Amino acid sequence: MSQTPLTTSNVDWANTHHAYGPATDIPDLLRMLESDEPSERENAMWELCGNVFHQGTRYPSSAIIVPFLVALAANPAIQDRDEIIRLICSIALGYDVYFLPEGMALVSQQRELEERRNLDVEAEKRKLDQWVAEAVNEKQRRRRQAWHNMRLSQRSHDLQDMENGMAAYEAVRNHGLPTLCSLLKNDSDSSVRVEAAHILAFFAESADEILPFLRPIVFEDSDSIPAELLATAIISFALLYATSPAPDYQTVEQRLQMHLCAGQLPLVFRAWRALTPPSYTNWCLRP
Repeated sequence: MSQTPLTTSNVDWANTHHAYGPATDIPDLLRMLESDEPSERENAMWELCGNVFHQGTRYPSSAIIVPFLVALAANPAIQDRDEIIRLICSIALGYDVYFLPEGMALVSQQRELEERRNLDVEAEKRKLDQWVAEAVNEKQRRRRQAWHNMRLSQRSHDLQDMENGMAAYEAVRNHGLPTLCSLLKNDSDSSVRVEAAHILAFFAESADEILPFLRPIVFEDSDSIPAELLATAIISFALLYATSPAPDYQTVEQRLQMHLCAGQLPLVFRAWRALTPPSYTNWCLRP
């Protein structure tokens, strides 16, 4: 059975939306990412980040755009592919620093989503209505009503935000992991390999699929491995291995200790600082 060709014309962009309304501008922005002009690519990336990843929020179009971004990232003729992978990571996770140092816990995220789906919003509204009605004076009633309105507004949006976030994560997992693993292993651009190693760290449920691509980098004794790639691969390997330990735990532990004791600690620390705000890094590393 033949697959439908991946083309933007097959998507009803007018009936999906992003932060600023109907997503009809996305096809043009995707085409601009293929431009030879740096300013066009930069403007397209700026617009896409603001549209489908607006201050950490994902939208229905965020999941839909993933296969197109993955295809661009896999095309060696495209420039700035490392930035495209960085956008894919933002679509999958929102702000990735929120999932460090433990990594992404999909089961926990799914449980929170299911609990929110089962929340009785109408029951909460009745309680808030009663609370407002019990105000002792008009000033208190107005304050309670304002809080009442804000609370219900949040409830009406948080479920959709969670649904969009989960859909975006699953879109990257379903459409992107094989390509990202292939880029990590084979791509000639070291910056693309670094970004692939970074994003793969957050798919712990697919650790058995991903670890074989990270392991050669961590275990290979070669001066040809770029420092940034090695540092990122060490962190990603450790995050994934911690969730899916294999029988060779002692061997892995010795290898990671060797890297840290052989002068790689500054590299790992720089990679860590690139992933986390300074205040968070200092908190994690304090005695």
